[in-house]
Amino acid sequence: MTVIFSNGFENPVSPFGWSGTTINATCTATAELTFPHHGSYGLQAYIPQALATSKFATVYYGSLAGAYSHLFVRAMNVRFDVLPEDTDDFHGIIGFWENSNGNNLAQAGCIKTAAGQFWGIRRRTGGAFANVVGANTPVVNTNYCLEAEIIRSSAENADGAVRLFVNGILEVESTGLDNDDRALNYVLFGVYGGGSPDLSDLNVYGDCVVISDVYIGPEVSGILRRLLMGVGL
Repeated sequence: MTVIFSNGFENPVSPFGWSGTTINATCTATAELTFPHHGSYGLQAYIPQALATSKFATVYYGSLAGAYSHLFVRAMNVRFDVLPEDTDDFHGIIGFWENSNGNNLAQAGCIKTAAGQFWGIRRRTGGAFANVVGANTPVVNTNYCLEAEIIRSSAENADGAVRLFVNGILEVESTGLDNDDRALNYVLFGVYGGGSPDLSDLNVYGDCVVISDVYIGPEVSGILRRLLMGVGL
């Protein structure tokens, strides 16, 4: 496995060891002490209620330079206190982008449909976006391991894909994508709101983000890690 980037937000000064932040309006991205997975700090991304659509508070890693066509991004202790409220609202937590705040390829998070709120991906194919959702509804104020995968299609082919794994289990998948019209240069983490909450402030938390060229998976507990390594308790 090639770890391209990893960050646990232990530098509490913005941009926390990332390439930078993308924040607008009265949104914020701050280091926080309540829900870290390891160490003392995690990220808190905040969007206040009743803002217009496409409000965001994210950190970004911007050194991919189009060098990768297949990436995985894993984050631990991802939690949020509000689900999308209106149909087609989307809370994008992990995003793949061409620019630090433009030309999105795919975002993974949770989506509101007419049937309810689900884990979901908003992805691009053939120059257009569509939402794809899983079967399960996220539970607010609950820690999750989220891992997003993207395969950028080869030229003139529809062989791209996006996937979202929740706690190590494949939850959402979309294949056969023609998504090579934008370069894969940036990874964003935090919240990019396609439809900000009307009635409640939204907080998204997370820690221990890893970008890799192969599947990463959840981190094992300290006790299990010792057992796997053959170290006595």
